[in-house]
Amino acid sequence: MIHTMYTHVLIWYFIGSKRLKKDIKEKIDDVRNKGGRLLVPTIVLAEALAIA
Repeated sequence: MIHTMYTHVLIWYFIGSKRLKKDIKEKIDDVRNKGGRLLVPTIVLAEALAIA
C-alpha cells in the first residue's frame, strides 16, 4: 500500500515535532518498518525546501 505524505506531516516527522499526532507517527514508522511506500509529491518537496 502507498501512503501520501503532506508537507507539514513530512517536516514534523523528521524534526520530531510534538505537533505530529502519535497515531500518525506510528503509522509512518509501521509503513517504513514493513517496507511499505511513502509517496512524497514533488510539490511537497518544493514546499519543504522553501520552508528550509
